[in-house]
Amino acid sequence: MVAEIARAQFQDLDKSVEYIGWLSELNLIYLLLKEGYKPEGAGNEVIKTVKYEDFKTVKDPNNPQNVKRHLVKAQEHIKAQLWTMALQELRAALQIDPKNSLCHALLGKVYVHQNVLGMAKASFQQALKYNPQEPIALEGMKELGKLEKQRSAGKQKSDQGGFFGWLGNKK
Repeated sequence: MVAEIARAQFQDLDKSVEYIGWLSELNLIYLLLKEGYKPEGAGNEVIKTVKYEDFKTVKDPNNPQNVKRHLVKAQEHIKAQLWTMALQELRAALQIDPKNSLCHALLGKVYVHQNVLGMAKASFQQALKYNPQEPIALEGMKELGKLEKQRSAGKQKSDQGGFFGWLGNKK
């Protein structure tokens, strides 16, 4: 099994950390068994060997279930207002399915809360490109419009100057 993982380890560099984790687990099991560790209830039973293919089917990155899992985690992080963690989950989901409109819409929502309005607008537009009826993106675009109006009104007030504003005015 170690030889199988070692052969596959450097074929896909994106998965090399995963393979290293498997090798570490195997190493830990080896060390425990070498030191005489016996799990509870384990007698002289035959231990089932796990093949590399078993891991491969479970960890298939293109599996649509993985996108759903990332989206669910991201929505949980959004509810808890953990914006950075939500951003990581959404980026991971976009790696698997770059045309997922819900993912782009949620990404825009996270960017709004992080006050990165340019990226938020781009994400909402991308979501609407893939699904023109995406409710989160439509709502987000409305919210962005309001925020941009507030920003422009705030800039006009700040242009009037403060206590020493009259010093620089050349009217």
